[in-house]
Amino acid sequence: MAIITSLPNLTSTRELDLEIESFQRHIEKLKALRARLAQEERQAGKTATEK
Repeated sequence: MAIITSLPNLTSTRELDLEIESFQRHIEKLKALRARLAQEERQAGKTATEK
């Protein structure tokens, strides 16, 4: 919830744009992590069924 409390401290549209860019980069990292974990889960499932 730190996100919600930090946003009122932004004082310009440029600051907000920078914050948005930062969140977008973070979201992309999270999506990449999710994809990697999903791939690992699929691999683990295949390994479990092969045994």
